[in-house]
Amino acid sequence: KTVADVIKQFRELEDDISSIEAGLIPVPGYSTSLSSSAFTLEWGSGHGFDGFKQSSGAGGRKPPPGRPNEQERKKGVPWTEEEHKLFLMGLKKYGKGDWRNISRNYVITRTPTQVASH
Repeated sequence: KTVADVIKQFRELEDDISSIEAGLIPVPGYSTSLSSSAFTLEWGSGHGFDGFKQSSGAGGRKPPPGRPNEQERKKGVPWTEEEHKLFLMGLKKYGKGDWRNISRNYVITRTPTQVASH
């Protein structure tokens, strides 16, 4: 990307954050209970990350030893509204990509990997 591209993207992000903080864009309703308003990402049983169904025949592979299969994997804990607000504040200060500092200084309840994924 050129410097102009980066500046343009930064300004667009600033505008987005300003719109969110002004209440023009609703913050997703993160909650601990499963409801129709909760945002979750479900991959569906038997699908890989590419969205294609994994084969279960002779060519199918089992997970490596010590790694649980999809059904046994832990599900992520939904973000609270407070964590989301802290994330946005950290994003505004450090920018996209500095997940470690956002995690260390703003969303201390989440790892840098969780912050980047969010």
